[in-house]
Amino acid sequence: MQERDYLLRQLQVFAQALAEIISRRTDGKILDTIYMLDDLIRTDKEAKEIVDLPLPQFIGYIDLQERFDCDKWALIAEALYEKALLLEINGQFQAARTYEIKAMHLVLEVLLSNPETYRQTTQDLLVQMRKHIMIDELPKSTALLLQEFASGPN
Repeated sequence: MQERDYLLRQLQVFAQALAEIISRRTDGKILDTIYMLDDLIRTDKEAKEIVDLPLPQFIGYIDLQERFDCDKWALIAEALYEKALLLEINGQFQAARTYEIKAMHLVLEVLLSNPETYRQTTQDLLVQMRKHIMIDELPKSTALLLQEFASGPN
């Protein structure tokens, strides 16, 4: 019980820091905000180890997870999407697209891993990403998750 309480507090702190970073995006200090976001992501040991992996290895790692903490990975997906937005503003379009696809893959895993849990912010994030990611840009694994999600009762 104490471990779960500790994890919930960690998630709250992460979510608050992410909200602050998102609000700072409009300040125009893009590189500083990217560094803050990178530091935030690295507060989670598992995320630190995988977020900068090349896309195929990242997807492979996520796809092979046996214990998937939906709350944690939903927040990491939001952080990756925010990083994609910041990189795009900074003119790093290819890197931005990679982080956006990573975020989409995580979002789909979250939504499919626990379909009984209603996550409006996670679903909203997926809607936002689908507006500018074409299915033919997605790795096969991510495209299959998207098809599975679209064919479900979501």
